[in-house]
Amino acid sequence: MNTTPFQNPRTLPVILFTFIAWLLIIILLHFLSFLSGTVHLFLHNSLSLLCFGSLFFLYFRSHRFVEVFPVTAGVMLTFLVSEAAFWLILYPGQSPYSFTFLDWVLPVFFMITSVYFVGKFVQRKKREY
Repeated sequence: MNTTPFQNPRTLPVILFTFIAWLLIIILLHFLSFLSGTVHLFLHNSLSLLCFGSLFFLYFRSHRFVEVFPVTAGVMLTFLVSEAAFWLILYPGQSPYSFTFLDWVLPVFFMITSVYFVGKFVQRKKREY
């Protein structure tokens, strides 16, 4: 029986958790935009790690039998679609291409690794019980 990813009952929560974490980071960074570049960069990386790690800790605790890698891939896909919509729809005149490795790639790396390792940690803890 073939099903599309959107027919899977666990797909919508991954999309929602990703969007909520992404939106939370955007809102917090907007209110902290008056800070210097170095502090702002540190907060961007920290918030990426903290928001995605904590929200997906809750996700993996409530969704017992999901595989970590497909969830992580779904997070990355949802994030990329959210970023594309943000830059193409909300800020069509601004160019995201001026961002550096530290502005974009490093926070994405922290986001993805936090989701993956939180998922592995929660699954390992579940097997111990």
